[in-house]
Amino acid sequence: MHDIVHDFVQSLTKNECLIIETNSINSEIEVLGEKVSHLTLIFRSEHGEPLPLPPLNAYYNCKNLHSLIYFGSSITKIDSNFILQLKCLRTLNLSKSHLIEVPKEISELIHLRHNDMSWNYGLEILPDSICELYNLYTLRLVLCRSLEKLPDNMGKLTSLKHLYADGCNKLEFLPKGIRRLKKLKTIDMCVVVCGEDEDRVALQLGDLRVFNLEGSLIIRLKGNVKNERELEKAQLWDMKKLFHLQINCKHVQYKQTRSIVEILNGLRPHENLESLNFWYHSGTTYPNWVMSLHNLRIIYLFEWSECRFLPPLGKLPNLEKLSIMSMGKVEKIGGEFLGIVDSDETSLTSSSSTSFSPKLKQLSIDIMSALEEWEVGVEGWNKEDSEISIMPCLSSLKISFCEGIKTLPDFLCKTPLQDLSILECPMLSKRCEQSNGEEWPKISHIPNIKISSYWK
Repeated sequence: MHDIVHDFVQSLTKNECLIIETNSINSEIEVLGEKVSHLTLIFRSEHGEPLPLPPLNAYYNCKNLHSLIYFGSSITKIDSNFILQLKCLRTLNLSKSHLIEVPKEISELIHLRHNDMSWNYGLEILPDSICELYNLYTLRLVLCRSLEKLPDNMGKLTSLKHLYADGCNKLEFLPKGIRRLKKLKTIDMCVVVCGEDEDRVALQLGDLRVFNLEGSLIIRLKGNVKNERELEKAQLWDMKKLFHLQINCKHVQYKQTRSIVEILNGLRPHENLESLNFWYHSGTTYPNWVMSLHNLRIIYLFEWSECRFLPPLGKLPNLEKLSIMSMGKVEKIGGEFLGIVDSDETSLTSSSSTSFSPKLKQLSIDIMSALEEWEVGVEGWNKEDSEISIMPCLSSLKISFCEGIKTLPDFLCKTPLQDLSILECPMLSKRCEQSNGEEWPKISHIPNIKISSYWK
């Protein structure tokens, strides 16, 4: 926005929108008029530490305030009298404060639409009275790391559309009453309990199907999964407005009536999913639906503890970004990674027109303790008349904390790589030394190379 336009807009709204910066709680804050609707307070102390709220009389004439935002405050509690003075509030942002308690009088803010209490690490519980905010659209609790429980009566927030709780890692479950929120479109982090132990109070996978969720969904599975039919109850394949899905299986157990992979097949998402994060998978192979997601652009695989081979991700036509981390039993990356599973396919003729990972731009391989070898896995790709291409769009490659890896695949010399990082891979670092390293000819064309190791 041009400065003149900015000044003009500011002149029009100066009686309605105010930003006040103060460096002390004792600073005089001018008495604000009744026309002020939107107030942002920025607290800056001389030594950088956050400051508490200014005295209540600063808001004496702000009865009609619609939005109140704090930056740099160190409030641990909200004074109930403070709440009672601001009953017209629509938006309250107290994120990155030091809140440890929310007063029950918050229910008096009956017009509140948006409430942001994110990044308050000491906040352990919300009062039940918050469930009286019938007009609340958005509740943000991101990274409230000490929050252990949401109110049981969350189902009374009938206008709630967006609930953000990512990073609230101490949440044991979401209350079952949430399933009554028919307008809910966003739950960025959903703790769901499997089994029957918490059936009466905790949200379960089968409850997810009542929502029309959009955007991003993180599912943290807990409890004991009996069979694949239990996970099928989520009906993720019907959530066609989701573009990102993260599945975290760290705290789930399985009754060994079927294989883990067969059970996880019940979590099949819709085929148009664009981004997938899959954390803490203890099966020996991948769920069958992974390779049916042809529109995937981003994949992040973390802590697949029992897999010895990578999924055939080279077959995914639209994959642009891939991160593989902590797959501790993978010793070799070969043709199976590109999607070659039949021995006859390894001898592709020069007349073959085949592309593996055709759109992949960024590849990251991290903390693979058993990994020793990465080979091409395709015969015939390096012939001059061959139409076989492998990662023809790759621009960034990172390999880190893979102590045993010694070689890079030959096809890298034909990729348009711009950035290569090799970090804490002692044997590979030595073999990639400029000019005299055995692997140097494969990477000499790359303009930006970073090789670092403390193991020397």
